[in-house]
Amino acid sequence: MKRLLALVLALMCMLSFTGCIDFRQRYFTEENGEHYLLLPISKEKVNAGKYYDYLRNFLDIDLLKSAEEKISQQASKYSERGSFYLSTDEENYLCLCMEIVVKLEPPSGGEWLEGGCGIDHEHVFFRERITK
Repeated sequence: MKRLLALVLALMCMLSFTGCIDFRQRYFTEENGEHYLLLPISKEKVNAGKYYDYLRNFLDIDLLKSAEEKISQQASKYSERGSFYLSTDEENYLCLCMEIVVKLEPPSGGEWLEGGCGIDHEHVFFRERITK
């Protein structure tokens, strides 16, 4: 009976370890010494940077999928393309983010005399939590 229990425990440990490897292979990759989070829908790579260890322990896959969907839907309203990145919010939750630089139209019949944020372009930000 003890051998059977030991065998079951060993199998459970192996299966949980295999699941952990699958999780890492499915949502993380490493290239040239940099760690990347793989987004579940678009498969886009997001540099995990200093958040890599935190992500491995606290990433909520359901929140990640929801965040990617919400941000992609909101960003689709703009003709410009943004890139995903990671950041924390004011309460220190890790978030999936995107910034889009939207070009503004010059005044009718004229050209821009000088450029800059709020003059010839604006920055639009999106942020959704991916940790609980």
